[in-house]
Amino acid sequence: AVVLTDSEFYDNGIAGADLWENGRAYVQGSIFRDTRADSAGVWGEGLRIFATPVDAWDNRFERNERAGVFVAGCDSTSRPARFSTWVNTFTCNAFDMAIASYDFLTGTACSGGLTIEDNGGNQCVISTLCPQEPYLYGTCKAHPIGALTPVALP
Repeated sequence: AVVLTDSEFYDNGIAGADLWENGRAYVQGSIFRDTRADSAGVWGEGLRIFATPVDAWDNRFERNERAGVFVAGCDSTSRPARFSTWVNTFTCNAFDMAIASYDFLTGTACSGGLTIEDNGGNQCVISTLCPQEPYLYGTCKAHPIGALTPVALP
């Protein structure tokens, strides 16, 4: 298992941290902030999860150019990714979470769907109001991303 605790990922390009096909991962008490897209205008996620079950709690995902968290489908065995989230804060990301239910390397659809489990206590700032304070919180949302190539930010 991979365990990330009390870690800080600031001012990175493409991704703050990647979790690829691990048996299981736990992310707790960490900050993922100000991740930028690449020169083509794609990526820019605080945490990227590929075909890995992840439990995440008490983290902050702030001002990442595309999404606080990106969850992509499955590995070569079609094992789906799972992101279980509780008591996390998503602030001023273009998307709270972005999802893609396909094998990211081959582009084929996953046989089982990926899962995002909202276990309560999550807070998401309405991104159209950023960077204004005080922040106004709304419902956390996961936005689907098209097959093969992530969608560039406008």
